[in-house]
Amino acid sequence: PAPLLYQLRHSGPSIDFADQSRDLTGIKRRGRWRSDSRLSRYEKGAQVTKQLRALPLGAQAFVVRAARMLAGVLGNRLRPLTLAALCR
Repeated sequence: PAPLLYQLRHSGPSIDFADQSRDLTGIKRRGRWRSDSRLSRYEKGAQVTKQLRALPLGAQAFVVRAARMLAGVLGNRLRPLTLAALCR
């Protein structure tokens, strides 16, 4: 369980910034960071965007869809996507 939480702590701010779901103030509040320097350690929105754009369009759509579903999957309200969903 610990690696998943660590990955979420590092990827959450980048995803929030990349999909513009939160501004930097909101990201700081969500992560409970008081200083910009602490936030900058975690927020790598440009890297997320660069990696996402390197994927084929179908894979990009799959990743975006999976990211939007993440809270529901973690809360056991939704089933995770399968790779078969990538082919639809």
